[in-house]
Amino acid sequence: MKLYHSGYDVIKNPDLKHGRKTADFFYNTMGLPKTLKDVGIGDEKFEIMAEHAAPLLAKAFVSLTKEDVLSIFRACEKEEL
Repeated sequence: MKLYHSGYDVIKNPDLKHGRKTADFFYNTMGLPKTLKDVGIGDEKFEIMAEHAAPLLAKAFVSLTKEDVLSIFRACEKEEL
């Protein structure tokens, strides 16, 4: 019930800090990793991950190149939940 209530508040009042607090609470409570670094994947592995992902994403609704995928990985690395 608490997660539903928190989700409702986020929709009713789109305050990102509240949503991030709720997500942080969820991840911490469940013991889930929040970042690639939390599961042992550092930026040194982004290149090979992008090489593997790009061919699959070339035929996606919005086609993504290896450089696009690398940009996404790097942007995610900077974001904190």
